[in-house]
Amino acid sequence: MPKQYRSINHDDTAFLYFSALILLLMLLPVLYHFILYKIFKKKQTEKKNENLQQCICAFCEDKREKCRVKPTFGKAGVFQLVYIVTVGYLLLYTIESIKLDQTPQEIFDPYEILGIGEGSSEKEIKAAFRSLSKVYHPDKNPDYEEKYITIVKAYQSLTNEEAKRNLIKYGHPDGPQRRIFSIGLPEFLVNPENKVPVLIGFLIMILGIPISVIIWLSCGQKKDKNGVFENNKHIYAELLDTSSDFLDILYIIANSEEFSKLPLIEETEIEQIKAEFSEILREKSKDWSVSHLKTVLLLLSHINRKALSAPLQNQQDFILLHTPNILNSIIELGFILSVYVKDSKVSKINLFKKIIEVSQCITQGLPENSNELRMVPYLNDSKIINNLKTKRINTISDLKKNLDVLQNFQIKSLEDVKLSLQYFPEMEASVSACVKDEEDIRYGDIVTVSIIINKANIKENEKTGQVHSWLPFMKNEKYWVLISDPKTGQIYYVRSLEAIDKITVHEGFRFHAKDDFPSFKNNKISLEVNAISDSYLGAGVSLPLDIEVDPEQSETANYSDED
Repeated sequence: MPKQYRSINHDDTAFLYFSALILLLMLLPVLYHFILYKIFKKKQTEKKNENLQQCICAFCEDKREKCRVKPTFGKAGVFQLVYIVTVGYLLLYTIESIKLDQTPQEIFDPYEILGIGEGSSEKEIKAAFRSLSKVYHPDKNPDYEEKYITIVKAYQSLTNEEAKRNLIKYGHPDGPQRRIFSIGLPEFLVNPENKVPVLIGFLIMILGIPISVIIWLSCGQKKDKNGVFENNKHIYAELLDTSSDFLDILYIIANSEEFSKLPLIEETEIEQIKAEFSEILREKSKDWSVSHLKTVLLLLSHINRKALSAPLQNQQDFILLHTPNILNSIIELGFILSVYVKDSKVSKINLFKKIIEVSQCITQGLPENSNELRMVPYLNDSKIINNLKTKRINTISDLKKNLDVLQNFQIKSLEDVKLSLQYFPEMEASVSACVKDEEDIRYGDIVTVSIIINKANIKENEKTGQVHSWLPFMKNEKYWVLISDPKTGQIYYVRSLEAIDKITVHEGFRFHAKDDFPSFKNNKISLEVNAISDSYLGAGVSLPLDIEVDPEQSETANYSDED
């Protein structure tokens, strides 16, 4: 074994170069970011879209400024600094090791070997050779045989033409030298004396890392496409019911795993809030846990725009940050249950409309059944709303047509009211049904329902930015498309759409025009198509869709959905 070990060349330098390169790649991006954003405190630029329309009232502008990423040192800066110092030290240590490990390349210099200067005459060369031969010839000194061979080669390289050519071309009188191959691994890895610690290290890498990843994945909770814990689904499925009201939905939100570990703080203030909302909570809250009750109370405080202490405000912000995505997951799960669970208790459209209303109220910070005019800045006052109603102004659309009436009210900023009114959506929609490549609809055809949503308040090619809301962060608007039976309320289709463009077209709902479709009666299918904003009260359209079906059987009637 020792002979095998010595017979292999180990190139520590190659390993050091590789390590230095990896360390450099680890260091540069973090160092660049640290210098740019932590030392010079450069603000991260935001992409500007000239066609983007967004509310520019003072409230939205102030919130937008607060939500912008501001360059602060903070914990991230400390972590980056420690990272840079550590990796930088390892890089410098590796570079120093490379310098120490460098071995100068041997150069065959015949003049130096013979002890004469360059340009020496042939006579001087011969004299030097004879002088050294007397000392190093094997017959006189057997211990210097290798030395004598080198002296002979030096003499030949200065006197023999072929040896001269080899020296000039290859750097050696014998011509090309044998290449030396080595293993690009540090010597300690293959040293027999280190086999036990090296083996332990490899076992840790091969077994320890995968096992750690498996444990981490098994312990960590999986999330759905909305970023909500998958474990919540069985809770939502158990609590959801067609009869669920506004408060029930808040309670379902409170049962989410995301809020299970919120610390119990400011208990006195929580009791005061509970007393304030006692009429809303009614008898339902008696069986609720303290954690669930607190989450519901913080949501109620938000939609009633109640001021909180800083600790509770921080917890409320955390709850609000997750709530929009939780509501999306609840709606999607409700639709899945209505489709795949026989006699599902969540199969009626009223439940989905109620969940969307909760989303609107939380977005705008308004209680259930609030007038949509209260979304407008400085109009969240019952007296103002009642006065507007006496003038037959009940909706935002009415107010846009009668802006002059606001001159009669003492409003803090009339300009902000006008700016925000330009941004509230004016939704228009049309709906149709057709069969691909066919002019009419026959029995058994696969029918596609198409809905076109138009935001009448924005211009062509414009896009809408974040919504005007009472949330402490910026939020994008979505449409919820609900298709149901107008008589029974049976839900057939639920889908969310991004509400960014002026025109949104959706053709996702398809069904067979056959007797087994619940709304098929007397060769006619009646549907109700709803498109509702998840962010604005009163922003939605409900359209009837009556489809006449030719009783003559279609050629595709026997095809499956996959066909």
